[in-house]
Amino acid sequence: MKALIIRFSSFGDILQCIPAANWLKSKHPDIKIDWITRQDSYELLNMSPSVDQVFAFKREQGLSGLIGLARELSNNNYDIIYDAHNNLRSHIFVWAYRLFSSHRFKFLRRSKDRFKRFLLFKLRVNLFPTPYKGAHSYLKPLEKLGDTPEFLPAPLNAQDYNKPYESYICLAPSAAWEMKRWPMEYWRQLIELMPEEHFVILGGPNDQFLESILSNSDLKKRCVNLAGKLSWPETTKVIQQSKLLISNDTGSLHLADIQGVPCIALMGPTAFGTPSGSQSKTLSAELSCQPCSKDGRGKCKQKTYKLCLYQLTPHIVQKVVKDRLNV
Repeated sequence: MKALIIRFSSFGDILQCIPAANWLKSKHPDIKIDWITRQDSYELLNMSPSVDQVFAFKREQGLSGLIGLARELSNNNYDIIYDAHNNLRSHIFVWAYRLFSSHRFKFLRRSKDRFKRFLLFKLRVNLFPTPYKGAHSYLKPLEKLGDTPEFLPAPLNAQDYNKPYESYICLAPSAAWEMKRWPMEYWRQLIELMPEEHFVILGGPNDQFLESILSNSDLKKRCVNLAGKLSWPETTKVIQQSKLLISNDTGSLHLADIQGVPCIALMGPTAFGTPSGSQSKTLSAELSCQPCSKDGRGKCKQKTYKLCLYQLTPHIVQKVVKDRLNV
């Protein structure tokens, strides 16, 4: 049996979709799973033991490149094609694949629930499951295969990286959009509240502002800032070796969640980033205005900017961290 998954981006969505491949592999151990993604996500997907081959698509290849890829893959005779992206690019690929292939296959597509999104963000009527767990939304279309899919965490193939400390907690203070970032001063205060712990700060190459968390020499003795210094396989190893990850709604959160690494999610304005694993804990102020954004874009309507995140004080997070570490 052969399956093809289509999900071009983004990192968080790709990570939340990987459990779909995990479940297919567990249900059909002999299945071969291929995946089409964008070039910048190739390295990330290559870490998944459930994915046999990754095909990278470059935006500059354009329409002709996409159709050419469909022609190339039409010879693979897939039994299942799962469009987990559901955008114009994925629609064109599937249309072209059908044109070139005479092999019959089961077609699945993940709904983006656009009408429900309109009701939520425009009329404040929430018809989504609460909490909305992104990984479960990627599993749901697999029900058409005749079974109930499960969220199955699985380790990714990480790249060796020396442990910064013998024992440490990972922090992911950044996010693509500023509105979903827990306040910088709160991260500093949390570290100060836990003098017995060591911390590793994770982030991307554009997150130089994270250095402001380490404002004094005492903090620098117990913390290391690795933002922008690691590849995704190295970041994966650092998270795997940690006791716990504390994170905004960002890629590192889902990287921990899908591997079964304990994590604490600090959820603010966003609607679709809640982790799915039983080892994960979600913190939310649960204000009436939450969620107000799909991914952190937009404007905060509260008098206190990011009130939903400011109400999650460092003392609240510290207590949850201690409880999770003592389990």
